[in-house]
Amino acid sequence: SIKGDWAPRLTVGGYSLVGSFEDGTSKRGVLLGYEQPITKKLVFVSDWSSGNNGLGYLAAGVGITLSPKSIVYVGYNVGNNGRGNNSLGVFYGFNF
Repeated sequence: SIKGDWAPRLTVGGYSLVGSFEDGTSKRGVLLGYEQPITKKLVFVSDWSSGNNGLGYLAAGVGITLSPKSIVYVGYNVGNNGRGNNSLGVFYGFNF
Protein backbone atom coordinates (compact mmCIF):
# COMPACT_ATOMS: atom_id res chain seq x y z
CA SER A 1 0.00 0.00 0.00
CA ILE A 2 1.11 3.54 -0.73
CA LYS A 3 0.47 6.00 2.10
CA GLY A 4 -2.45 8.39 1.78
CA ASP A 5 -6.23 8.27 2.02
CA TRP A 6 -6.79 7.76 -1.72
CA ALA A 7 -3.49 6.09 -2.58
CA PRO A 8 -3.43 2.94 -4.73
CA ARG A 9 -2.51 -0.55 -3.57
CA LEU A 10 -0.25 -2.73 -5.72
CA THR A 11 0.12 -6.52 -5.59
CA VAL A 12 2.87 -8.64 -7.17
CA GLY A 13 3.33 -12.37 -6.93
CA GLY A 14 3.84 -15.59 -8.80
CA TYR A 15 2.31 -19.01 -9.19
CA SER A 16 3.27 -22.53 -10.16
CA LEU A 17 0.84 -25.22 -11.35
CA VAL A 18 1.25 -28.81 -10.19
CA GLY A 19 0.27 -31.83 -12.25
CA SER A 20 0.21 -32.85 -15.90
CA PHE A 21 -1.14 -30.46 -18.53
CA GLU A 22 -1.39 -30.26 -22.32
CA ASP A 23 1.75 -29.36 -24.27
CA GLY A 24 2.17 -25.58 -24.50
CA THR A 25 0.50 -24.89 -21.14
CA SER A 26 2.40 -22.41 -18.97
CA LYS A 27 3.04 -23.93 -15.55
CA ARG A 28 4.55 -20.81 -13.96
CA GLY A 29 3.52 -17.21 -14.16
CA VAL A 30 3.27 -13.73 -12.68
CA LEU A 31 0.35 -12.13 -10.84
CA LEU A 32 -0.11 -8.34 -10.83
CA GLY A 33 -2.85 -6.34 -9.14
CA TYR A 34 -3.85 -2.69 -8.82
CA GLU A 35 -6.56 -1.11 -6.65
CA GLN A 36 -7.45 2.59 -6.73
CA PRO A 37 -10.02 3.98 -4.28
CA ILE A 38 -12.47 6.35 -5.98
CA THR A 39 -14.78 7.07 -3.01
CA LYS A 40 -15.18 5.50 0.44
CA LYS A 41 -17.38 2.76 -1.02
CA LEU A 42 -16.11 2.46 -4.60
CA VAL A 43 -12.74 1.15 -5.81
CA PHE A 44 -11.30 0.45 -9.28
CA VAL A 45 -9.63 -2.97 -9.41
CA SER A 46 -7.45 -4.63 -12.03
CA ASP A 47 -5.64 -7.98 -11.94
CA TRP A 48 -3.49 -9.79 -14.49
CA SER A 49 -2.26 -13.37 -14.43
CA SER A 50 0.26 -14.28 -17.11
CA GLY A 51 0.37 -17.59 -18.85
CA ASN A 52 -1.15 -19.78 -21.49
CA ASN A 53 -3.48 -21.70 -19.15
CA GLY A 54 -6.84 -21.44 -17.37
CA LEU A 55 -5.49 -18.74 -15.02
CA GLY A 56 -4.23 -16.37 -17.74
CA TYR A 57 -6.57 -13.38 -17.61
CA LEU A 58 -6.71 -9.61 -17.38
CA ALA A 59 -9.64 -8.50 -15.23
CA ALA A 60 -10.77 -4.91 -14.66
CA GLY A 61 -13.80 -3.52 -12.89
CA VAL A 62 -15.08 -1.96 -9.69
CA GLY A 63 -15.61 -3.03 -6.10
CA ILE A 64 -18.63 -1.66 -4.24
CA THR A 65 -18.65 -1.85 -0.44
CA LEU A 66 -22.13 -2.77 0.79
CA SER A 67 -21.29 -2.92 4.51
CA PRO A 68 -18.15 -3.19 6.65
CA LYS A 69 -18.24 -6.97 6.03
CA SER A 70 -19.51 -7.33 2.46
CA ILE A 71 -18.47 -6.17 -1.01
CA VAL A 72 -19.53 -6.79 -4.62
CA TYR A 73 -17.03 -6.85 -7.48
CA VAL A 74 -18.17 -6.37 -11.09
CA GLY A 75 -15.65 -6.62 -13.90
CA TYR A 76 -14.78 -7.91 -17.31
CA ASN A 77 -12.29 -10.75 -17.84
CA VAL A 78 -10.16 -10.93 -20.98
CA GLY A 79 -8.37 -14.24 -21.59
CA ASN A 80 -4.71 -14.28 -22.61
CA ASN A 81 -5.55 -16.84 -25.32
CA GLY A 82 -7.98 -14.90 -27.48
CA ARG A 83 -11.54 -13.67 -27.39
CA GLY A 84 -13.25 -17.04 -27.00
CA ASN A 85 -13.00 -17.07 -23.22
CA ASN A 86 -13.80 -13.45 -22.30
CA SER A 87 -16.57 -12.93 -19.76
CA LEU A 88 -18.37 -10.62 -17.36
CA GLY A 89 -17.79 -11.48 -13.71
CA VAL A 90 -19.85 -10.59 -10.65
CA PHE A 91 -18.50 -11.67 -7.26
CA TYR A 92 -19.81 -11.23 -3.75
CA GLY A 93 -17.43 -11.27 -0.79
CA PHE A 94 -18.27 -11.57 2.90
CA ASN A 95 -15.70 -11.23 5.72
CA PHE A 96 -16.49 -13.01 8.95
